[in-house]
Amino acid sequence: MNIKSAVICILLVVSAANISLAKDPRGSSFSNDAALLLQHDGVRKELNLNDNQKNEAIKLADKAKADGDDLIRLGLTSAKEFQDRANDLTEQHKKALEKMLQPQQLQRLNEVSLQVSMRYDWNATLINRLSEKLSLTGDQKTKLLELKKEQPTAYKDKMNELKMNDPNRAQTLRALNNQQRATSLGILTKEQTQTLGELEGNEFDMKLLISFTLTVPGAK
Repeated sequence: MNIKSAVICILLVVSAANISLAKDPRGSSFSNDAALLLQHDGVRKELNLNDNQKNEAIKLADKAKADGDDLIRLGLTSAKEFQDRANDLTEQHKKALEKMLQPQQLQRLNEVSLQVSMRYDWNATLINRLSEKLSLTGDQKTKLLELKKEQPTAYKDKMNELKMNDPNRAQTLRALNNQQRATSLGILTKEQTQTLGELEGNEFDMKLLISFTLTVPGAK
């Protein structure tokens, strides 16, 4: 059974390495896998890894990416089955990280991972990853779910509206991205926002990590 919907693929690209915060067509995601971040030298330096850890980190990151790519290629039509398998993979990678990293290194990696997710996949992150930690109410979850559906469509419409040679295209899309994120974060209370900041830790310099492209293929 074919499901007609747009798929948002957020690619964080540095040279040949990339992180795919991927979603299947039903809206499931596996962007919580912190092991993927270890592909990037900037993250490995942030964690102050020793030589042995660096080698192990690169191997694990490559495996995590391969596992995610294999999962997407399965073409699963069940959102639950997709997410269950994604969660199993993430848990396997998490156990490997716990063996490889010191507690403070693992904490910092989780903070950076959360910052990345909140920057590019904020609605799904708030709903799926932070719901309990932030004690989101039913009303908040409902509003975030609505935005999770509406915002990608609005972004896609704006992309189609702007000409490719428009000198302000990138700036306009970046402003819309920031506006949409601010709208979602505005649903949180002051206390929840403070808790979120504590969970994210010190700000990580994203310039060490990414060049950013966002692609929204048309629905088929």
